[in-house]
Formats: sequence, C-alpha cells, structure tokens
Amino acid sequence: MRMNISPLFLYQFFLSTIIIVFFYFYIKLQIFNMAPKIAYYFRITQHYSIEMAKGVVELPLVVLFHIAFSVILMSLFSVPLNTLGFTFSNVALYLLVGVLLGIGMMSFSSLLCRAVIEILRHIPKPCFALEIKDWLVMTRSGWLRHYFHTIDVLSLPLALSIIFAQICCEEIVFRGILLHYFLPAGLCEALMGSTILFMFMQLFHMPNLMSSIFPWIGSMVIGVVNGILYLKQGDLLPLIIAHFTFFIVAVL
Repeated sequence: MRMNISPLFLYQFFLSTIIIVFFYFYIKLQIFNMAPKIAYYFRITQHYSIEMAKGVVELPLVVLFHIAFSVILMSLFSVPLNTLGFTFSNVALYLLVGVLLGIGMMSFSSLLCRAVIEILRHIPKPCFALEIKDWLVMTRSGWLRHYFHTIDVLSLPLALSIIFAQICCEEIVFRGILLHYFLPAGLCEALMGSTILFMFMQLFHMPNLMSSIFPWIGSMVIGVVNGILYLKQGDLLPLIIAHFTFFIVAVL
C-alpha cells in the first residue's frame, strides 16, 4: 500500500480532528463537571468519597453521550449502520480469537512500555518518576480513574457491562466510522488517520504527558492491529472483544 497524502485526506483529517476534540475533550469535560452534582443528588457521596462517587457517575454518562455521538457521526459522515460489520454467526470463534488477540496486544504493549520506561530512566536528570510503581500510580490518574472507581463501587458484572459499552463505542467511532470515512483517500491514509486520532484522544484529561504514555502506546498497538484487521475482514465484533480483553487485562 503506497501512501500519497492528498488534499482530500488533509481536509478529512482536519475536520475529524475538530470533531474528536469537541467530543472527547470539551463534551467529556462538561460531563466531568456535572458528575459531582449528580453524585450529590443521588446521595452516592454518603457511601463513598467524592472522588469515587464522581468517578462512578462519569463513566455511565460518558457511555450515554458516546452512543449519541456515534449515531451523529455515522449520519454526518454518511456511514450506514450495516456497513460497520457485526457478524453474530461465529460468536464462539470470535470470542476465542478476540481474547487471544487482546492478550497478545496487551503483552506486546507492555513490552513496548517497559522499553520506553527503561530508555527514559537513562536520560540525565529526568524530571519524572523512575520506578515502575510510580508509573503505575500515574497511569491510574486522569480519565482512567472512572474505570477503576466503577469497578470498585459497582458490582463486577454491571461495571464490566458499562466498560464493554464504552469500548464498543470507541471501536465503532475509530474503526467502523473513521476508517470508512478516510478510505476514499487510500488504505494507508485511512489506517494512519484513524490510529493517530485514537492515540490523540488518549491525551485528553490526563494530568501530564508522562501519565499518558501507557494508554498512548496501548492505543497505538490497538489502532494499528485492529485497523488492519478491520480493513481486511470488516467485522467489528472480534475487535471489540480484543479491545475489551486488552483493557481488562491491563486494569485488573
């Protein structure tokens, strides 16, 4: 696949970037600002700290807005629902393939993360944490906190269902919709555009760049692998399972 960046791709990428920033930064920021008030209203703060109560409210709200955003984006970019690719005839096979793929991507991402950490640790006078445990603490900050709080507060089946719904929306947006939208510009452009935007999204609502390294590397691996597989076989279901497995292995 030869990549020749065209004016069409530049326009599509610019427009998509504005939309991604609007939802994943601005709209999510409004959701995060609403969460404490909702937590107080439903008296969740009577049983949990304000930080945990806020976190467990944030994720379901994000999922609801994410579903609406996916529908609007499909309409805006003229991507019909039936082109996303959901095949349920091979669920057992897709489950097995998705789990194995997710574990493999997580293992490879962990290896890359460890390599990056070791490189950074040898930089003279680093201004960031040197120990692995410190990196793990940083990773639990920012937008990742509402996943951890959701698992801590809600029953495990309910928490996993909410997380699965969020991951479904991410795969629909970044693989199902954006890959289709970029495809007229070329296969390489489509893969590059969707992966870069997926990685870019991980930087939002994190306290600093260092705390974004783990999700940034993970999103790069998921974006490239899931993007290539989707372009080849056009089915989102095993990719959603793989992404979900990746996340659960990383979090739990």
